[in-house]
Amino acid sequence: MAEIGLRVSPALASGEWVAPLLGAAIFGAVLLKGSAVIGDPDIQWHIETGRWIAAHASVPDRDIFSFSMPGAPWHAHEWLSELIFWAVFRLSGWSGVVATAASAAGVGFALLAAALARHLQPRHVVIVSMAAFAVASQHILARPHILTWPILVLWTDALCLARERKTVPHPAALLLMVIWANLHGSYVFGVALAGFFAAEAIWHAPCEVRLTVVRGWGLFLCGAALVSLLTPHNPLENIRFAFGFLDGSGFIAPIGEWQPADFGTLSGLELVLLGLLALALLGRIQVPPLRILLLVGLIQLALTHVRHGELLGLVAPLSLAPALARGLYGDSVAATSSRRMPPLVIIGALALFTGSWASRADVAPPAAVSPIAAVNAARQAGLLKEPVFNHFNFGGFLIAAKVPVLIDGRADLYGAAFLSRYLEATSLARPDSLESLLDRYGIRWTLLPPGTPAIALLDHLPGWTRLYADEYAVVHRRVVPGR
Repeated sequence: MAEIGLRVSPALASGEWVAPLLGAAIFGAVLLKGSAVIGDPDIQWHIETGRWIAAHASVPDRDIFSFSMPGAPWHAHEWLSELIFWAVFRLSGWSGVVATAASAAGVGFALLAAALARHLQPRHVVIVSMAAFAVASQHILARPHILTWPILVLWTDALCLARERKTVPHPAALLLMVIWANLHGSYVFGVALAGFFAAEAIWHAPCEVRLTVVRGWGLFLCGAALVSLLTPHNPLENIRFAFGFLDGSGFIAPIGEWQPADFGTLSGLELVLLGLLALALLGRIQVPPLRILLLVGLIQLALTHVRHGELLGLVAPLSLAPALARGLYGDSVAATSSRRMPPLVIIGALALFTGSWASRADVAPPAAVSPIAAVNAARQAGLLKEPVFNHFNFGGFLIAAKVPVLIDGRADLYGAAFLSRYLEATSLARPDSLESLLDRYGIRWTLLPPGTPAIALLDHLPGWTRLYADEYAVVHRRVVPGR
């Protein structure tokens, strides 16, 4: 079975510009997306959660935003990301939030390029990095997950480097896991990835040292699992939520980012998969069987759920780089010592540019998730203190407006049964489903996007009248006799 050896490009010295330049290019590309980066409704309730944490100096473990689940158990698992986004929003508004997401993406890809430079020549670093960006870019949003991109790259690189050197990752890498576990639930993938590399190390270890390898990687893996529990939450609840990140079935399946990949239109994922197929057919790249298994697993995640494309984009290049170098350069490439670009240099440069851009930019969430005019109409009608039947995508905006919601993006709070009833009501999938839900929660007004099937029924439902409509939202109110 093929072993993974260390291959470093001799042209590294002349290509040290690649990583910072590529990071800056990614940073600029994300900035140019502007309001699209904050076009996801969840960022608004994430910021409000950060605001609550700062005000109360604690992390909530109960629902604080809805009227449908008052006091229900809910843990702000991404509390550190939420606190960061709130602090940035408070200092520099939405432009700062966009710039923070762009910085995280830029740093992540700069670190990826710097790691790839141990194996590949500059032109190939650029090609592989841009392919990785094409896959990951489908999930570039100002949300907690994007803050973990640099950590994901550093963690994966630490595991790959340990395998190249036939040693165990440095214990300092465990600090990454502590931060990761408090930023986003994807840390469970990091633990699983460490388990994969531990299994690979044990598989390839000679019999005389296998016990030593088992002990070393076993201690590191146990350490990663234990430090991931260093959060403000109950460990069992933390684990349940974290595995839900990779599951994506049941109550979160109807949400767009948890849908399977759609090849109806050409995408970066499709182009990269076709490129991998072409390389395989050419037969020049010989990938060790266990790394093939890892690649297949990453592709399966990306195909099953759109949001997992970033895992394929950021992990696969690092795990395949040694094999790619052997296929491109053969044995003529001599191993040399590489000078890694300090992450602080990247962070410092991007921070300066971020501050300059954020002070002048004017961005805001699009009206598709921030129906300002519709909510103003409801406010003028005195409805904001009444129970609302809101669309899922309007939940974050209503929370930011201090309006208790029926539903928002916290799918772990609402669960499968509630979301199923909600979807039946909005789509009119079952007779009387909408009327039943309206009566059950004492709904007095609705806020739905045009085209929602429930709107057609509300237009003709006795006791309801249309109050406001534009291209982004329609408001109905219940007509109460005597009021």
